[in-house]
Amino acid sequence: MFGDKERYSVGLLSNPKNDVKIEVPHELVDQKMHPLRYRSFYYGDYLDYFCSTFKENALDAFIGI
Repeated sequence: MFGDKERYSVGLLSNPKNDVKIEVPHELVDQKMHPLRYRSFYYGDYLDYFCSTFKENALDAFIGI
């Protein structure tokens, strides 16, 4: 960055509640061009898995098809 003014950055993050089910809308999936790549899951279950394994590919390992 150039200049002499101070700048501030703010990270805005949101997480669903643990009992929220995450799933792909059915209208976005077809067997030819856009097959389903992930099963539906509850956010809390995934968060528990991720925090207990710290795998780089945690999403694929947890719910990948």
